[in-house]
Amino acid sequence: MSKRFDKRVEYAVEQLWIKRNKAEGARAKQMLREAAEEGNADAYYFLGRCCLGDCFIDPVFGFEENEYEGIEYFRKSIEMGSAVGMFASMRLAGFIPPDGTFVHPPYYSLKEIWDEVEALANDGQSFCQLLIGNAYYFLDAIKFLQVQNVHDGVIRGYMYKAMQYYDMSIANGNFFVIQNYLNIVSSGEHGMPIDRQKEQALIDIGAENGVGFCELRKGDSYGIDDAQTALDYYQRALEHGDSRAHGRIGKVYFYGGRGVEKDYYKAMEHFLIAREQSNWVSDMLGTCYLKGWGTAVNYAAAKREFEEYPGERLSAIGLGEIYAYGLGVPADIKKGLQYWDKFPGDIRVIENKRNFKKTLFGWKCKKA
Repeated sequence: MSKRFDKRVEYAVEQLWIKRNKAEGARAKQMLREAAEEGNADAYYFLGRCCLGDCFIDPVFGFEENEYEGIEYFRKSIEMGSAVGMFASMRLAGFIPPDGTFVHPPYYSLKEIWDEVEALANDGQSFCQLLIGNAYYFLDAIKFLQVQNVHDGVIRGYMYKAMQYYDMSIANGNFFVIQNYLNIVSSGEHGMPIDRQKEQALIDIGAENGVGFCELRKGDSYGIDDAQTALDYYQRALEHGDSRAHGRIGKVYFYGGRGVEKDYYKAMEHFLIAREQSNWVSDMLGTCYLKGWGTAVNYAAAKREFEEYPGERLSAIGLGEIYAYGLGVPADIKKGLQYWDKFPGDIRVIENKRNFKKTLFGWKCKKA
């Protein structure tokens, strides 16, 4: 690690943003406070990060969010001459630096700030390797380096530079750079070659080192033939702070598979938590309400959930049943059939259609 940060700042950065060690969170933050009180400009920047929520500090630490305080710390770090503070705070949307400029003594240009942070990165400081890598990835380097003629070749060169610094950061134990790295090698953006082998290697590295989104990706690679392994990865992702795992875990219990029996009560438990964060589980949650799986039957709730994504298979089939059988709504067989016809080969659709026949007076339910 670089020796150009104060030792307390270096330790805090490693614990809070590299290792993300929950057990050392409070102590690391206190060390930043002590260094800041003694006039360390870098410490003020990192204290600011502690105050600005999930985008700047892992929520696993439970630090109270205080935007006003965080912004004041950022300003203090800039006024006191932190190159890292000047460099990194540029990415805070809407932030107005002291005197309206990010450039403050002892630096007199963006290029000088860049050179200082790049020197820290090349000296082994993992967080600065992340900053330089991200500056290439998000194309901030264009502004820092005052590039005039920007074309696809320049951008691709920046992507390769980003990969170089991400590799350095990963070698120093910062596995959270992997997310942007994955996008470079898998998206094909800017004409970059897609490298599935590298993509899988990065996912494996992240999953082996407790990176939640990599554990999610690993879990997604397993299906019902190895549901237990998928569940294990999702539970690890949840433990490592990726809240999206609630929905994945619910899905495993909803469908079951090798090593995991269907358990609609557990599925509902996770779906309800996931539903507070997003609506992507609405088709499965709606099906549980419709069928009374793991909960009481609630046709109104089922309809509401299905209508979030009516084109999804479970949603379309569920809405078809609601309208065709008149479950909580006036029966409308024609409308129900329109939903079912989106998935004519599904076994539920086939079985449902057997209950209806077309007469001279329109569709009728055989069970009526």
